[in-house]
Amino acid sequence: MDDVERVLERLGLSAYQAKALISLLKCREAKASEVSELSGVPRAKVYEVLDQLADLGLVDKIPTRPVRFRARNPEEITQRLRRNITIEYEDKIGFLIRCRKNS
Repeated sequence: MDDVERVLERLGLSAYQAKALISLLKCREAKASEVSELSGVPRAKVYEVLDQLADLGLVDKIPTRPVRFRARNPEEITQRLRRNITIEYEDKIGFLIRCRKNS
């Protein structure tokens, strides 16, 4: 596992998500089969993983035949990961506050 992959996992991505994102950053745009080949993410999982990355706002899904995926620029990826982490922690803190009020 390389350092970038390790950092992405610490920021909340799964191992497959990190591998797929790194592969897309290297080649910029690719079909799911190409991402699978480059990243080592199994073909049976690669569409699910790429859709998850799209839902997180880290990649764009290009509606061509076949569908292609494009990584967003690294600055935008960093910003979106930061925002996602902030939202997650705010939700957890809100939950703890509500639990405390109900006790």
